[in-house]
Amino acid sequence: MPDVKTRMMNNIKESGVALSWDNGGCKGAGRREQGESLESCQLVNHPVSMQRQESTSTQREGGEYALSPKVFFIVAPDGSGRLFDMEDSFHAVSPVATKMLQQALSRDRKEAIEVLAQWYEVDANRIAKDYTVLLNNLEKQGLIFSKCSPSQSSTPRSGVFSTSLALLLRLIRYFPLRFRAWVLIALAHLMLNLWGWNKTVYAWVEAHRLLDVHSEYSRESIYSAFRIVAAWHLFPINCKERALSAWSLYTMEGISSSITIGVSLFPLASHCWCGTDDGCVSDFTDRCETFTPLLVYP
Repeated sequence: MPDVKTRMMNNIKESGVALSWDNGGCKGAGRREQGESLESCQLVNHPVSMQRQESTSTQREGGEYALSPKVFFIVAPDGSGRLFDMEDSFHAVSPVATKMLQQALSRDRKEAIEVLAQWYEVDANRIAKDYTVLLNNLEKQGLIFSKCSPSQSSTPRSGVFSTSLALLLRLIRYFPLRFRAWVLIALAHLMLNLWGWNKTVYAWVEAHRLLDVHSEYSRESIYSAFRIVAAWHLFPINCKERALSAWSLYTMEGISSSITIGVSLFPLASHCWCGTDDGCVSDFTDRCETFTPLLVYP
């Protein structure tokens, strides 16, 4: 069970739960209200798609702030928000703070404060003070960034690393399947710990685009080999490492596969898995079905 740290702040300030990923997904406290479901939630924003990267000019449109590429933001039916950090933490945000963040993502500072003051019928100076405290807090945690800092809004640059990774993948794909699975899991573990989720996934996707398809093993052989190796691997691996390495193993053999990020709001939880036409292959299907898919890579 991961360590859980709860931070409670009043009203417009953030109240959050910081968590770690594990094989069962990240889990935190939550309470389901009658009639609420993830399907009825609003996905306000999410990391830049692997297939459609936004230009800098597009990113600068709209609000004063933008979400970090590693974060996506969900608004629940009760008006509260959830900030999902792809690296290591989740944050539950009060309804008032959620409204403030929405305005910051869609309007400039002056207009956002005016709208909020009118909405809540509160003095604009008080709104401005609380607005600044909230956004500074979120910015310090790396969840949002000011659009005046374009270097932070760019997608991860991993061209050199992708080329090097492609060379390594080209080498190991001629080794036995279990050895290949072992190396891929170890490599995913190392890179995710050094680079984090976004940069690692970008590098792996780009590396596979440089590889030719090498079809040798059946789906059944890959599934069996991966499960055996993952169960007895030297490193303690979590769902992200399993999903990334399984995706790589299938993709190297020319078998269509994808990495899915799924979430649950009640309780607050997230999970990652690799899937093919046969279903979930990096984890048990019944576990994956308890999460609602939000993002699919590549």
